[in-house]
Amino acid sequence: MVLSQLVLSDFRNIKSCDISLSERCNVFYGDNGSGKTSLLEAVYLFWNSRSFRTARLSEIVAHQHNDFLIHGKVSDTESDFPFGLSYAGREKERIAKFNGEKVRRSSQLAAMLPVYYFSPQSDAILSGSPGNRRNLLFWYLFHVEPKFNENYQYLQKALSSRNKLLKAVVRQDELVFWEKEISRYSIELKRISENQVRDLHDQFKKECLLSDKEQQGAELSLFDKLNGLDIHYPWKVDEDLESDLASKREMEFKLGYTTLGYHKCDLKIGTSQGKKSFSRGEEKSITLTLIISVLKIIASKTNKNILVLIDDLMAELDQKFTSMLIQKLSSLPLQLFITTLTKDSLLSTIEKQFSNFRLFHVKQGDVIEEYNV
Repeated sequence: MVLSQLVLSDFRNIKSCDISLSERCNVFYGDNGSGKTSLLEAVYLFWNSRSFRTARLSEIVAHQHNDFLIHGKVSDTESDFPFGLSYAGREKERIAKFNGEKVRRSSQLAAMLPVYYFSPQSDAILSGSPGNRRNLLFWYLFHVEPKFNENYQYLQKALSSRNKLLKAVVRQDELVFWEKEISRYSIELKRISENQVRDLHDQFKKECLLSDKEQQGAELSLFDKLNGLDIHYPWKVDEDLESDLASKREMEFKLGYTTLGYHKCDLKIGTSQGKKSFSRGEEKSITLTLIISVLKIIASKTNKNILVLIDDLMAELDQKFTSMLIQKLSSLPLQLFITTLTKDSLLSTIEKQFSNFRLFHVKQGDVIEEYNV
């Protein structure tokens, strides 16, 4: 399934646009503030039920307007399916529909079409906060492990309930039930994650070897510097999580939230020499290698097309990394949305890798198609 048409109305600085899309690669270029990222945001917002820029839909509505509208079509080999999201600012009401039916659960859309957003300006997977790695890990598990989402939703309910009790500073025995639930679902999520993370570990090591062959001449290969992937947990996994949670109560009464559980796990990239041994270029390479590994496994295990949104591609990646990334992505069953400041440095690479692409110029909220192959 691919996105074949996108229509926006009063979405940030885009008053209106109606564009037909390539099933393989779509490039949007223009000045900063022209509306390029808003196009990616609209796609991401519909399929993930949230924005990557703000938690408030009211901030997305165009200036001096109250509502916005996203709609369009997705297509498979046989049919077209209309979709739409309307937001009414005065009523603070959002309505999402797919193929004429109201969407009741956001996970329905997320499972239907995997959408991944990546900005090279925020690529600190290796040295950044655990949240960066955790978001990638959970997105991966959501799509490849059928039991992940249900168990994670139950865990979130238990965490929310315990956190409310912590903030109310209730008697400690009232926390016991929810601590049992947090322990139960954390341990189950750990169990169902193990095989999927093992597969990701194997694919990551394989991609590191491929990356080394493409970048010959390094003194010590990327493969030799990495020990693969693993999940680290914030509790003593060989002991009782319930006991660990009980021991943290006094501290967490002051914090007002739960610090132990699967929701605080971290995807660790093992190194043989420590983080400081990696240059900026190597860290970029590791990040891209991990993302490619995730995309490959999702594509192979789900047989779904993946929509990849890459924002401001040339801002942090040089020509070498850009060419490598585009080449790797072109071999996967993906539909790409790429934004960039200028088209010149990118167009030759796109032309080499994609026989089917479209080029759009975004200027002060107007989206104009320039090139269609």
